[in-house]
Amino acid sequence: MKPHPTIFLSGVAAEFRTFLSAVEAELQLKGCSVVNQPGFPQEFQTVSDVGHRTLNEADAMIQLVGFRFGPEPSRRLPGAPCHSFVQMEFEIARRLKKPIYVFLSANSDVRDAPAPEDHFYDIGRASSQIAHRDYVQKTAVIGGFFKDQAELCKLVAALPFIGASSQDKSRALPEAKHDVFISAKSSDYPSARQVFEFLRLQNVRAFLSSESLPLLGNSDYSKVIDTALESARHMIVVTSTKENVESSWVEMEWRFFINEKRSGRKQGNLVTVIAGGLLAEALPPSLRYYECIRLDNAGLQTLLAYVRP
Repeated sequence: MKPHPTIFLSGVAAEFRTFLSAVEAELQLKGCSVVNQPGFPQEFQTVSDVGHRTLNEADAMIQLVGFRFGPEPSRRLPGAPCHSFVQMEFEIARRLKKPIYVFLSANSDVRDAPAPEDHFYDIGRASSQIAHRDYVQKTAVIGGFFKDQAELCKLVAALPFIGASSQDKSRALPEAKHDVFISAKSSDYPSARQVFEFLRLQNVRAFLSSESLPLLGNSDYSKVIDTALESARHMIVVTSTKENVESSWVEMEWRFFINEKRSGRKQGNLVTVIAGGLLAEALPPSLRYYECIRLDNAGLQTLLAYVRP
């Protein structure tokens, strides 16, 4: 990314108007150009065309994702999906292969106060927005969860392209190889981050997508994750429920690692870190065969013995 990139800001204005303005000011302070919520026409096809043109000129997108569905085109093409403008912007950025940095509100109370003229979103669209929140956590770089504007601006200021030349940024990038790959469903990221930070302080090179992808400066997230999974010697699976550890992406990762061990291509350890009230006997048999550790101070020290270089 160039030293002074153009950033497209996206978010539901009625929910995050002042948050978007605060992010815009933070980015401009760091020398970035900002496109903040351009006014789009109402027809689906025109929105799509204008969105492609505007986003094509940007170097990256930052999207704030809350709990409000937001405005949608008044007229759509026959068979076109029911998406809000913000959801459409995300999909357009993905099609254009733009780096996307997503920041999620910690809860539904983190937002601007509704204006008197605002009509709160159709409750029938709530499920679509919840699905969008889940979707972006699987397909974009997660910059973090914010509980107020100050925390959001701090997270934005920490993005790798902010305030650095391309030469400085390349020196700051971590090595591509990792000692440990941490696999977790997005709802288990708080526990996974605890493991990640512990290992980092012990000089163990760990990969956790929510923490590592923003630092690697590559918009091809799937390729980066595959490379990290391929290069890591050990795997840690962090889970708080049987459903989470059996979710499609998490199960694919740990089954891949087990197959690599069985084939002799990997010699490292597979450790499951259990959070919450989950019991080891509730884990799938393939994971119970390997080490299971509870997420506490004693467990982290035991974990270190398994993955220390």
